[in-house]
Amino acid sequence: MGLLVAGLLAAIACGDDSSGGDEDGGPEDAAMDAPMEVDAGPMMSQLYGPCVEDAQCPGPEGVCLTQYPNGLCSRGCFIDRSNPDIRDAGNCLVTFPSGQMRFGACVDVEGEGVCLPTCVADIDCGGPPLTCETITPAPGALGTVDVCVVASM
Repeated sequence: MGLLVAGLLAAIACGDDSSGGDEDGGPEDAAMDAPMEVDAGPMMSQLYGPCVEDAQCPGPEGVCLTQYPNGLCSRGCFIDRSNPDIRDAGNCLVTFPSGQMRFGACVDVEGEGVCLPTCVADIDCGGPPLTCETITPAPGALGTVDVCVVASM
C-alpha cells in the first residue's frame, strides 16, 4: 500500500500534461504570455475639460456637453424655477492640482441647470469657436453672467 500511495503522490506532483502545451514554450505557454487587450474607454476628464461622453466627467452629476467642440465636462446645478435668480453655483467651482481655481456659473441649458465656465474676455475661453458672452442664465432671471459659449449657440 505504501508503494501505491507513493506512486499516486508522484503522479500528482508531476501532473499529466496532456493539454497540448509543452515544457519548452509551446502553444499553451504562448497564449499565457500574450498581452490582454482591455478597452478602458475614454479617459476621465475634469470639470470644464474635454469629453465625448458623460462617464468621463467627474461626480455623480457629471455631464458632457457635446454642443462644445471636443465636448465640455459640466455638472448639474440647482436653479430655483420659481425665482431663477436663485442659482447654486457652489457646485460649479473647480480647483486644479496646481491650486488654481476656476469659477463657473449655473445656467439653464436645454431646460437643465448646468455649470459653465465664467470669463471676462474671449481669451479666458481658449479661443474660437468659444467666446465670452453675457447671457441671461435662466428664463426669467434678472441678472446676467459672462460665460464661455460656442459662438453659434
